[in-house]
Amino acid sequence: MPSKQQQADSEIHEYQLLNFLVNRLDEEVSLGLANVSMTRWCLNQ
Repeated sequence: MPSKQQQADSEIHEYQLLNFLVNRLDEEVSLGLANVSMTRWCLNQ
């Protein structure tokens, strides 16, 4: 059975990984929306 310290470290690592993935997803969505906006702008010119 893991110690409380190992469990806490594991939970921190899981949180950091989740935070990283959410940030990456947010970046990808933002880039995607920027590309859609630019495409629409170009098509309207």
